Amino acid sequence: MDVIKRAENAGSPVNVIVVGTNLDINFYLTALERGAFDFVLPPFEHEALDFIVQSALQNARLRRHARERSTMD
Repeated sequence: MDVIKRAENAGSPVNVIVVGTNLDINFYLTALERGAFDFVLPPFEHEALDFIVQSALQNARLRRHARERSTMD
């Protein structure tokens, strides 16, 4: 969870994807409640990981763009 705290203090928006080794619902919910973008578990399938990473990148870009526009106003 320290990485999520660091992401909150980053200079520009980032999305943290938490990787777990087994299904732990409490850890999953805690990660999402603290701001994780997503939580993934094995098996790590290429298509699913690609979708999650691309979604996180797009979301971060949109948030950065919105932040830049708000500072211009």
